[in-house]
Amino acid sequence: MRWLLIATIVHAVACTPFPEQAEYMLFEPDATRGGLGKPGPYGVGCSEVLVPVRAWDSFEMTVCWPADSSGQLGAKGPFPAVLLVHGGLVNRSRYQWLSGHFASRGYLVAAPAHKAELALLEQGNVSAALDWLETASANDGVLSSALQAESTVLVGHSLGAVVAAMRWAQDDRFYALVMLAGFAASGTDLQTRAGSPSLTVGGQRDPLATPTDVREGFERLPQPRWLGMVTGMHHYAWTDGNSAADLASDDTPARPVAALRDDALRLIDAFVDTHLLGATNAYKALAAGQFPGLEVSQ
Repeated sequence: MRWLLIATIVHAVACTPFPEQAEYMLFEPDATRGGLGKPGPYGVGCSEVLVPVRAWDSFEMTVCWPADSSGQLGAKGPFPAVLLVHGGLVNRSRYQWLSGHFASRGYLVAAPAHKAELALLEQGNVSAALDWLETASANDGVLSSALQAESTVLVGHSLGAVVAAMRWAQDDRFYALVMLAGFAASGTDLQTRAGSPSLTVGGQRDPLATPTDVREGFERLPQPRWLGMVTGMHHYAWTDGNSAADLASDDTPARPVAALRDDALRLIDAFVDTHLLGATNAYKALAAGQFPGLEVSQ
């Protein structure tokens, strides 16, 4: 009887269905939206899914996609993917604004959870999340044929940036890397990804990922690489719902958070759109390196 119960549980986890439609919409489609640093024209549909790992375990994940007004996949797929790795002790839901931003611009977005909200404890969830996207794209459901092969960028914040760099170094399915208010651990063999693009974005008023540490981490990255230091940005500008403890550990921003995010996103969009979409306007902006509110270097 015990083995029958275990088999039933394993079967239930392994047969987690792929979403047939959006559970909720973050944005409705709007053809007038667009431009670097701004939401794009797509609607954004999202679902919460359960991803099986190791036959006896699973983790929750939020998936968002470019959607039409009914929540179905936008007509111009397949899409490149963005995989978000949350910071330490920060729930993935606090980055939903960022998931919505990327999905509205034509990216399939996945944000996996980790035990105790520490991605270091379950680094394998990051690659398992991409496994799930690949399988969902190959099967029936709203995400059928959604994923563009070999076009996934890892985006990690704070401790999530440490884990994102580790997975990028070890799993070459992740084409590009974006680290927000974070940097790779000193023991990570980053040279294995020489030729794969990376972007580091730091804040000039960040006491947790200091400008000095971010710059030193950036110097360890192989080319091609970009660094953007945002004037007046603090650590928790990237997260919504900040607690009193979060804010007590941080500096105060020199400018409104919305303005800090807009400035940072112009560079991030230019980087991601250049390398995953081949967008001409993004390439020109990245090549010029002139972004208001940022100091950009390579």
